[in-house]
Amino acid sequence: ANHTKVHVFKSDIPPWQLQANAQIPFIASHIPTSTKLGDLLKGFGCTNPSAKKNICFELYSGGNGKWYKGYSFTGDDKDEIGKTMDEVGWDSSRTGNKGEKPVVCLWFCKS
Repeated sequence: ANHTKVHVFKSDIPPWQLQANAQIPFIASHIPTSTKLGDLLKGFGCTNPSAKKNICFELYSGGNGKWYKGYSFTGDDKDEIGKTMDEVGWDSSRTGNKGEKPVVCLWFCKS
């Protein structure tokens, strides 16, 4: 099965609101690209009974230690949570190697 490399940022403050070059701890994971986005939310602790409060944001490096938010979805977004990681471009090509696509960087919140 194909996997993608994911860095899950651990921060109480949204990473795009942090100062440049803030040290943000993260967990590195290899996740099967067939994983549905709804299962990804649950797997990373987004289990708020109010589904719309469970949110995943993709992060992009803006250089100079800044992060920007990209694609996002919530637990009540029925069209999105049924999609697989492959379907949103989080696939095995996201290696982070020189000359290749960046690692998938995600930030989850449930409030």
